[in-house]
Amino acid sequence: MNSIRNDRVIAMADWLDTIPSEPPFHQQPGFAAFSDLTDSEIVAVQQEMLRRATADENRIQSLSSLSGDEIRRHKPQPIETAPKDGGWILGQVQQEPSDIYRQPWAILTWSDGAEVHDFGWYDDDGNRHEPTRWVPLPDPQPFPTGWSPPCGTIRIEEITGEGWTCNGKPIDVPYRWVVYIEKPDGSYDEYRESWHAATLAEAQARAERWRAKFGLPIVTVPLDKKVIPFKPAVTKQ
Repeated sequence: MNSIRNDRVIAMADWLDTIPSEPPFHQQPGFAAFSDLTDSEIVAVQQEMLRRATADENRIQSLSSLSGDEIRRHKPQPIETAPKDGGWILGQVQQEPSDIYRQPWAILTWSDGAEVHDFGWYDDDGNRHEPTRWVPLPDPQPFPTGWSPPCGTIRIEEITGEGWTCNGKPIDVPYRWVVYIEKPDGSYDEYRESWHAATLAEAQARAERWRAKFGLPIVTVPLDKKVIPFKPAVTKQ
């Protein structure tokens, strides 16, 4: 049994890849150069051409899928679908026809903002925007803000004020209460900084503002560490 000459099989397959579809390949100039191929080698050529066609089809499907993903990635999507995870997006913001200085796109992140702000989309300067659509930012991504949905308990904790120092020297401070958010795992919510107050009434007022904003329960912890519930959580819409 004669062995198949793979070099001749590949040579004919390469030639078939280069010729036009008309006229038929056996009428094409150059066909005579492969008249020495055996029947087994002709079958091998057919198998090679089928393998190449299958590979090309798979490649086209892969490229089509990739192109579709890329198109969807760069096509503006409704702002309701944007991630709220502490990252940044490129948001299409409302623009008045007379406002020639405001750009139609802004780099934004979802946050509950500063004390006077509510939940919403903010730029790096703390200005709130009302985007209608968004697209992802290209890499490299800006550093995340560290924002996450508020959860846990608002704690009003009594402190002594003893042991405070400034530049290594003891100082007397008026603060006797600290207000902060404790996460369910017992860690401190670093994104929402704690507040110090001189009186319990001031601390309760601060905690109440957080409760109204975040819907979290409040507990008061005096120096004897006996937890005193202040107000229950409320449902946030």
